[in-house]
Amino acid sequence: MSFTRTKAGTLVLLLSMTTLTGCLKFWGLEDNDQTSTSHDLAGVVTGLAGSVTLQWAEHQKTLDANGSFTIVDAIADAADITLSLTDAPSTQTCAITTAQTYTNVSADISGVGIECANEVAVAEDTVPLRVNVRNYFNGDILPSAEVALSWEEGGVTTQRIATTNDAGVAEIMIPPSVGRISVNADTEDFGENSTIINITSTDGAVSANVQLLPANASQSFESADGANLAVDNVQVVDIPPAAFVTADNTAYSGSVNAEITLIDPSSDPGIMPGDYTTVDVNTGAVLPIESFGAVNITFKSSAGQPLDLAEGQTATIRIPVAEGASSRPLTIPLFYFNESLGRWIEEGEATLATSGGTSVYEGTVSHFTTWNADRVFESVSIQGCVVDTDGNAVANTEIRTRGSNYIGTASAVANASGEFVVAAREASRVFLSAISGTQSRTIVVNTSTADQAITDCLIVDEAASTVTLSWGENPRDLDTHFSGPADATGDSLFHIYFSNKTVDLGDTTLYLDVDDTSSFGPEILTIPAFPFLGTYRYSVYRYSGSSDILASPTRVELNLNGETSAFGPPAGTPTDCWTVFELLVEEVDGTAVVSIVDDSNRWEESTASCTNPAISSSGTDTESRRGSTLSPFQQHINSKHYAE
Repeated sequence: MSFTRTKAGTLVLLLSMTTLTGCLKFWGLEDNDQTSTSHDLAGVVTGLAGSVTLQWAEHQKTLDANGSFTIVDAIADAADITLSLTDAPSTQTCAITTAQTYTNVSADISGVGIECANEVAVAEDTVPLRVNVRNYFNGDILPSAEVALSWEEGGVTTQRIATTNDAGVAEIMIPPSVGRISVNADTEDFGENSTIINITSTDGAVSANVQLLPANASQSFESADGANLAVDNVQVVDIPPAAFVTADNTAYSGSVNAEITLIDPSSDPGIMPGDYTTVDVNTGAVLPIESFGAVNITFKSSAGQPLDLAEGQTATIRIPVAEGASSRPLTIPLFYFNESLGRWIEEGEATLATSGGTSVYEGTVSHFTTWNADRVFESVSIQGCVVDTDGNAVANTEIRTRGSNYIGTASAVANASGEFVVAAREASRVFLSAISGTQSRTIVVNTSTADQAITDCLIVDEAASTVTLSWGENPRDLDTHFSGPADATGDSLFHIYFSNKTVDLGDTTLYLDVDDTSSFGPEILTIPAFPFLGTYRYSVYRYSGSSDILASPTRVELNLNGETSAFGPPAGTPTDCWTVFELLVEEVDGTAVVSIVDDSNRWEESTASCTNPAISSSGTDTESRRGSTLSPFQQHINSKHYAE
């Protein structure tokens, strides 16, 4: 709602000058010379237990109830404002979850979202959780990303909200034995993602990494017209006319900004939100699921307010089928991701169809979030144990399975004796590993239709680093090559690759745990320690396939003592040998320090630089190594996943 004020000389006949002047000064509208317009400010408050103060310009309003609010005539016409919150309840954190800055305001602002969540009452009983939010493809930090934690305690769901700082980190206090936490993150121009962590016991800070996929496409349309939104040749979503409402359930008319992120988890299941679990509505049992592709679609108003479908409205979505899907059922259930629960919820069904020559799963939805074409699979149990390098049982370690010939994961936590039971799909090839700060060796388990036990315990080493190589369907086989000093003199080199998977360097054994030869990967290298000073080189060699390393696409993730870095192929003409990174181990103040060598990501002119590490690097010139603002790897991903 808005109103027009005539000149003060006219209004003084109707109102006392004292009353009029006070009102005009309060709203910043006092003007004796010209006509002005003011605009309402409206939104919705959730989770509030007490009161919180909303501020803009020199004004403020105390909100003391959940639900919708409207501040009449709050903003002067053409004003620039920034919304902020103060005086939140001492036991709560409150945040504005919609746009905070508005320029040249010319209409009422509605749909402002304010969310409050309970803090832990006793700070002494909490530990900091550091959430790192990064670009999935290149590892770039993402400041100003919205982070939300959710967990259950005593049947009550607790939520915490924060924003990443300039280093891409949000720090949130949590109970030290809280259990399962859903860690959600989102920022502009990226799709939403969520990871699940289990905090069973800790004496200090813990961390979580959330990697976001850049949105494939951003498109705008008028709400009154509806839209058929395509990403390249795939008709991803059909929106009916006048279908949207704001967060406070007010019908929206105006420009709509859509972001579409297509998710193909074939080479890396970790890009899918959550942990591939759903809950049986009848029994409450947690069930594992496998994915056949997903899509995240979000809508916002021209002022940045989140929009969703009004009650009774539906839209048609089409999910491109994942390249690595082991089969293509004619019909499949649709699941949406519930961020508060950290679970996939079944709702509706999709049918196998074709859009623009691409196989898709087509279905109808009544709201928007991340939608996944999934099905529950028949699972078996893998039993085992986890120990440290001295053979002692390691309690509370997370155990993970990852499908090799299906797209899905499962996890469990080892008990006080280091024993675990974890699910996997029956009659499948499965990767099994333990996570305790860093990652154990990864072993391959071939499941049958019966539960089974592994004979050797998984071993975790606090200092272990891992390198994970993944790629697409073609080339069929990419190979890891890792080399470095074989002794303290540095006169000879060791070389790990598919024919030499294990290298002993004194008391340290380096392993190529998995050598995948049938598309997608992963290949996983485990490095418990760097025994000698010098330079270590990690390279990727194209062993077979008609496509090249860049077009695959290919991604390498380095976990160096708990810090994660991601690498994609550089600029320049791709060859069959890609030096991904070099690590320099040098002594600093009596301590061995490992660092990534700047500008070591390059194409090699000679394949011998990969296959024979004794041959010195023959990399291309510096300019081609540095690449452009948008790397060829990212350009390929955009093309591969139909981005414009």
